[in-house]
Amino acid sequence: MSNGEVGVKVKGRLAILAAHLAAPPSSDVSSPKIIEPWCVAGQTAASLGGSLTIIDERTGKKYQVPVSAEGTVKAVDLKKITTGKDDKVVKVYDPGYLNTAPVRSSISYIDGDQVILRY
Repeated sequence: MSNGEVGVKVKGRLAILAAHLAAPPSSDVSSPKIIEPWCVAGQTAASLGGSLTIIDERTGKKYQVPVSAEGTVKAVDLKKITTGKDDKVVKVYDPGYLNTAPVRSSISYIDGDQVILRY
């Protein structure tokens, strides 16, 4: 992709962002809406909370790890899984953050190519 093509793409994305952040149009009925309302409804899942039982096959020990209502476990809760004093504890490895939630978010839809982010 040439610099010119990149510049055009960047300007297009900036224009979309500017439209999303622009002040709402006046109450004039004839003016077009910049942002269309988007209502999305999905089934509300039952609580996913509880606990997870982990059996360490290296030692035979059982561990209980709390699971939040959203179905997540804290990586630090896995620190208690160890084989002994000199063990460096279990670490979570997730290359590319394929199954990692670093923060809580209310984002319901993301389209990076179209620069759309809905809450």
